[in-house]
Amino acid sequence: MPYVATLAAKRLAAGRGADGLKPSPTPLVLVLGDAASRDALAAALCESVAAARVLRLRELMASASEATDTGPVSVTGRQVEELVRQRKIVPTELQLELLAAALPPDDGPPALAVLVDFPKSAVQLAALERRIGRVTCALFAGDPDAPRADMLSVGVARPLKRRRAGGVHAVGTGGASLVAALAALTAEGVLRDGVVVAPAVAPP
Repeated sequence: MPYVATLAAKRLAAGRGADGLKPSPTPLVLVLGDAASRDALAAALCESVAAARVLRLRELMASASEATDTGPVSVTGRQVEELVRQRKIVPTELQLELLAAALPPDDGPPALAVLVDFPKSAVQLAALERRIGRVTCALFAGDPDAPRADMLSVGVARPLKRRRAGGVHAVGTGGASLVAALAALTAEGVLRDGVVVAPAVAPP
């Protein structure tokens, strides 16, 4: 058996895809496009899919320094608070810690994580998938090939467009975008009859 085929078989046996990435316990869906279109589509998804949860990094960073009912401010929260106070860039690693902590528990009911403002580059996309798991797919609110498409979103979409599965779905904008998004998530195996399906994750 050729080396590449052998490596792919080993990765699949270990619960990883041929690209070496493990699937995320919670389906990760990126919503790309301009800010207004992203927010509108994400809000519509949450209204239509009860188990969908929008994760906005800017909101997670803003609340990172607040104590919760379950405990005091975390070490990550204090680090983020200090960097924001100093008007410094929060490293990707800390951003990922906030996102990982905000994901639904692995042993809870099936849920869907909708990311609207992270990642902002192909480098951050790679870091996200190494830290949390393979992105299920991306929904592009608009046309990623349009001349005036959001350039940050286009940069994130570019490596995803090369994937056979879990790639980019251009769903347009306006009222029809939700119908297209739900159809895309159904085709990707995330939804069945409008309900989030528990992903099949191999044991570690």
